[in-house]
Amino acid sequence: MRKLILGIVIGILIASGTVVTAKVMMVQVVTCTSNSSYACIGMPGTSSGLAIIRSKPVQGNPVLELPTESGTLATEEKVSQMISAALGGQPNPTPLPTPPPGGGFTPFDFGINFRASAGFVGDGANETYCLAENYPTARGGAMFGWTSGAPSARDRTTSADRRLAGMNFVSGSQGTFRIDLPAPGTYDVRLALGETDNPQHAAIEVYDNTTLRFSIPDQAVNSSHFIDAMGVDRTTSNWPTNNLVRTGLVFSSTTMIIKVGVAGGSNNYVITHVFLHRTS
Repeated sequence: MRKLILGIVIGILIASGTVVTAKVMMVQVVTCTSNSSYACIGMPGTSSGLAIIRSKPVQGNPVLELPTESGTLATEEKVSQMISAALGGQPNPTPLPTPPPGGGFTPFDFGINFRASAGFVGDGANETYCLAENYPTARGGAMFGWTSGAPSARDRTTSADRRLAGMNFVSGSQGTFRIDLPAPGTYDVRLALGETDNPQHAAIEVYDNTTLRFSIPDQAVNSSHFIDAMGVDRTTSNWPTNNLVRTGLVFSSTTMIIKVGVAGGSNNYVITHVFLHRTS
C-alpha cells in the first residue's frame, strides 16, 4: 500500500450530514470496494468513484484514503482535484503564512556606543561599540563604520550611563558614518552628541542614502551635556531618561548616512551614541 505525505485541511460532508474538518497528515492510495468497512463518499473522476475516511484516527490524525486510478499512484495535484470535487468544487483552504514578529516586518533594534576601547564599559542589549573604525565593520548584527573624515576616539568615564562613556569625533572637517539597514522601512532614531569632560561642538545630518531626513545645526555643547535626536540639550544625568526620539523616519534605501561636523570648520564635532528602532 503506497502513501503520500500531505499537509492539507479538508472539510467533508459524510452520510450523517456532519461536516468533518481535519488536517490530513497521511494519504494512502487504496482500492475502495463495495464491501469496505470504512465510510465511503462519492469521488467523481476516479476509476473506482470512491474515497474513504478511516473511522479511527492513526496516531491522533484522521487518514484520508484515495483510490488508485488505472493502478497508478495518485499525484498530489490529483489528490487536490479529487478533494475539491468531493467538496462540491470548493477549493482546498490554504493555511495563512505566519507573519514574522513585528507586525509583518523583520524587527531591527541596533545601537552604537562610540568610544576608544572595546572593554572600557559593557554594552546593553542590541548595542555594540565603535572605536573610530572604518566601514565595513560587522558587529552586533549590522554593518557600519566611517567612510570619511579621519575620526578619532576617546574613552571618558565609567561612572555615567554606558552610552555616554566615550565618543568619536572629527576635527576641522565633516566625517561620514554609515549604517546598513536590514530593509527599507520606518525607523526611530536616538542620539547623544557631547562628552562628559570637555566642551565640544555638535552638528549632524542624517540621510537616507543621498536624501536628507533631518539635521541638527552647529552648536556649542558644554562639558557633561549631550544633544539628543530632537536637538535638545541634556545633562549627563538627565539624558538617559529624558532624551527625545526622532520618530517616523522613512528610509527608501538600506543605507543610513550620518554626516558629523561642518565642512571647513575648526572645531571638534562629536558623536557619542546612536540607536535605531524599526517600526514598519
